Amino acid sequence: MRAARRWMAALVIACAFGTCAQPAIAQTPTPATATGSAAAAPLDAVWLSRFERSWGEIGLYVRETPNRIDGHSNSRVNLQRLNEAAVEFAKRQPGVEPTPPLLQAEGLLPELLPRPAKELYEWNAVRKRMTSTLGEPASLTSSARIVLSQVPEVVSRFEVPNRFVHDRWNKLMEDADAPDLLRNEVAARRLFSELWDSKEVREATVCQANLSVIHSAAQSYALRNDMSRGARITLEDAASTGMMSDLSGCPRRGKYSLVLVGELPRCSIGGAHACNAPEKIDELRRTTVEARLRERPDDPVALVLAARFAPPDRALTMIERAVSLAPNIPALRLERLAFHAREGNEEAAGEDVRWLLETIPAASVLHDIDVATQRGALARSLEFRAALLTRLADIRPEVLFIQTRAILACEAAGKKDDSRRLYDRLTTANPGFGDILVRP
Repeated sequence: MRAARRWMAALVIACAFGTCAQPAIAQTPTPATATGSAAAAPLDAVWLSRFERSWGEIGLYVRETPNRIDGHSNSRVNLQRLNEAAVEFAKRQPGVEPTPPLLQAEGLLPELLPRPAKELYEWNAVRKRMTSTLGEPASLTSSARIVLSQVPEVVSRFEVPNRFVHDRWNKLMEDADAPDLLRNEVAARRLFSELWDSKEVREATVCQANLSVIHSAAQSYALRNDMSRGARITLEDAASTGMMSDLSGCPRRGKYSLVLVGELPRCSIGGAHACNAPEKIDELRRTTVEARLRERPDDPVALVLAARFAPPDRALTMIERAVSLAPNIPALRLERLAFHAREGNEEAAGEDVRWLLETIPAASVLHDIDVATQRGALARSLEFRAALLTRLADIRPEVLFIQTRAILACEAAGKKDDSRRLYDRLTTANPGFGDILVRP
């Protein structure tokens, strides 16, 4: 852990971003042409914000200004204060409706926290309590609690983003002033989606999911009807359980069949269209990546993807080759970081963490850094994870999900002082979180 502390100490980076000069735009913004050894200029705050918003769900967790999450958490606290004041008011002036202005006039109401736009508080004479015009206090706090508990786990390094994100990327790329760094990053992630989540992979994934449902339905039918292994069973039998009502069918119009209890259902397409066969999905991906490399042997994205199927020593050589071909593409740095995390190479991982935080400390990249190390061997060290997330949290204190993860990581590692500091900073920026975000 001494090595971890050494490189963590080197990660002290100013949170302010200077305006960077706009580099010349590449004629063909593909990762294969994004070569060269010149260091990428850090993104300025405007382009950093635009890149974060292009990620959709993750962008919602960047608190540039008070947002709906803040408002909901604050509403819960406001209603609690209003109802406490109303109880005291009823003792002083029995029978008088305790409106917010009257509570304030009596000096019973502390300052209310910022709340959602157009929200008003009013007294409900039937329920004998203050309510919000936007909903009940329970629903307000529940919605905030759900959002805080489901911080983005949907994007993991290069995991394929949804159509919404791709559409926003298209708009970003249409801007003639977009920096090369963003153009090449988006192009790399697009190519990753094309190679890792090809049409064949998507079709096989859907079909495998369908076959898994059919298998579960068949097992359920056999159990209900006391059928022994080897007995004949049909699709109609399995469908009678109701478990297959939402089945979409094979995307390639393959035909499903069942023969005997205990056997896996089949699709007439065969190959990767099989039940419980994730290894066949991997083989499809490997085939797609290898075809790309035969066409373009020095394609950086194809190289790092091919490295996923290679033994560690060869994988590192391929990843290093990819980064040397396109050193200013964050996606490739993240893949190398993930490799070093899996291998437990702390100091090697630190090099890419530093570069990423200096160049593009976007919310999505912070998430990717966390996921890359969390899934690797480095995550086994609670101290390492706490130190990393604390640094990420200090660099971008307005990224909500990084703050919550850092608090939990510090608690797990026994770093109570850091946990309290992060918690106090978060609840000071928005006091309403104190009622919702409970420290372990």
